[in-house]
Amino acid sequence: AEIGNGVDNAYQLTAYSPIYKYSVRYDNKDDAGYFTFSRPAPSGSGGSSAGGSSNPSTNFNPAVLGSSTGATVGAIGTMNTTMHYAFQNAENFMHIPYLERISYRDRNKYALSPTGDATDVGTYSPLFTKNEYGSAWFKPYATFESVELKNGPKVSNITYGSLVGFDTDLESIKGGWDRTITGYIGYNGASQRYSGVDTYQNGGLIGGTVTLYKGNFFNATTLSVGASVASNSTMYGNDNYTMLLGGIGNKAGYNFEFNEGKVILQPSMLLSYTFVNTFDYTNAAGVRIDNDPLHAIQLAPGMKLIGNTKDGWQPYLSVSMVWNLMGKSDATANGVRLPQMSIKPYVQYGVGVQKRFKNHFMGFGQAMIQNGGRNGISLTAGFRWSLGKDKDDSQKVFKPFLKKEAKKIGSEAAKQLSRHPEVKTEGPRTSNEIAQNDGSRKILKQMTPQQKMVYGAGYNTSRTVMSGALKQL
Repeated sequence: AEIGNGVDNAYQLTAYSPIYKYSVRYDNKDDAGYFTFSRPAPSGSGGSSAGGSSNPSTNFNPAVLGSSTGATVGAIGTMNTTMHYAFQNAENFMHIPYLERISYRDRNKYALSPTGDATDVGTYSPLFTKNEYGSAWFKPYATFESVELKNGPKVSNITYGSLVGFDTDLESIKGGWDRTITGYIGYNGASQRYSGVDTYQNGGLIGGTVTLYKGNFFNATTLSVGASVASNSTMYGNDNYTMLLGGIGNKAGYNFEFNEGKVILQPSMLLSYTFVNTFDYTNAAGVRIDNDPLHAIQLAPGMKLIGNTKDGWQPYLSVSMVWNLMGKSDATANGVRLPQMSIKPYVQYGVGVQKRFKNHFMGFGQAMIQNGGRNGISLTAGFRWSLGKDKDDSQKVFKPFLKKEAKKIGSEAAKQLSRHPEVKTEGPRTSNEIAQNDGSRKILKQMTPQQKMVYGAGYNTSRTVMSGALKQL
């Protein structure tokens, strides 16, 4: 009784078991000297414990929530970020006005009729084949945010990493579509902090994207897989475990151009699926944590307003609404079911800018703000540059073609023409201009209009579009 009378009965403590969290109160009524341990029951559960809470995670020791938090915030966040930036390459190209995109696709080609039939018009060059260019790119990124999980704690999260990739050149395929294939690898890291627990993930991934373009429409599909090693620092020590990640996403959009492409309005829709498997482990307190695979679907409609300036700057505004469907963690601690956590919907908006330097280099930067289920800012920057060189097949293609036509224009004329290969890259020139520059006026007079077109010696605006004309567009 003497000891009991010396205890401050107004003092309240918090105590932890390896799984549960308890509120502790000392009761010295009638000199009994009792300590009461209770777990807050969620509001509406019918529980009788004091201090009801709407968040079931308050019943548990934060040490057993590490893998659920890491998978929900860290792993899903990493995969969704990767998909957004994988699609960014497709969007960067769609920031360019339609005529300039066509010019890029058809650079160093002649659109002409080899047979002389007006209906037989296609991309063909007897002198130069298409440039073989690909693009390499590098994108570092970082996100700083606070995430208040549904049925979970409020988490301070940092996601960071970088992606390195390569795009094939734009290739025309059937049905008027153009295609680009992208491969990429990346390093990813994340850290979460909540209720005295620090969680870290570090890993890598590999993926690929196929992007299709037709007119002002684009559709991109990406697939990536990766793995992360994770660690939780808790009151009991360190827990180590491994996560396997995978995801597939699709993004489609359409450009509405105004003022000859100086202003572009681009609505889009992103749909993605993410899979996260956290392997079971025993934590530092000796509790067995069993994790079921996490399946998440993200739906994100968005809108961009893009500007194109004369000097190549392309600023833009972007906004999207993000819903995370499913995406609930499912884990047990020694057979006790842990809260099913998920990320609430949020809105994402911000600004970005990219700059094209000639046709071989582009740099960009972007800042996006999240509000709602995620609150913070995402930053990314990067650059891409073209690789490869022109394939000069002029002699390989031109000479056999010239031999075939020799009977029509005369062998002597063919010999003279072969001494002037510069006509293949000059762009649009009139017959008189060519004659003045290379002394082949007589040869040109012997050629039919169809032959002049074949050899790049004539310029018929209804039948021929050379690289110079495309640049002017």
